[in-house]
Amino acid sequence: ELEASFGRKHAFLIFAFTTGLREGMESIVFLIGVISDFKDPSYMSSLPIPIILALILSRICGCIFFQGTKKMRVEHFMR
Repeated sequence: ELEASFGRKHAFLIFAFTTGLREGMESIVFLIGVISDFKDPSYMSSLPIPIILALILSRICGCIFFQGTKKMRVEHFMR
C-alpha cells in the first residue's frame, strides 16, 4: 500500500523528470551533431556562449513558470 501511494503521489514528478531527461539527452545529441559538422575549429571557441545562455534562460523561464503556477488548483485537472 505504501508503494502504491508513492507512485500516485509522485507521478507528475517522475513524469516531469523523465521528460526533462529525455529532452536534455536529445539536446546533447543535437549539439554533438552540430559540433562534429564544423570544418574550421575556430568556431568551437564561440560554442559555449549559446549553450550557457540557453541554460540560464531556461532556468529563468522554469522558475517563472513554477512561481506562476504554484497556487494553481490541480483538482480541476484530476477528474
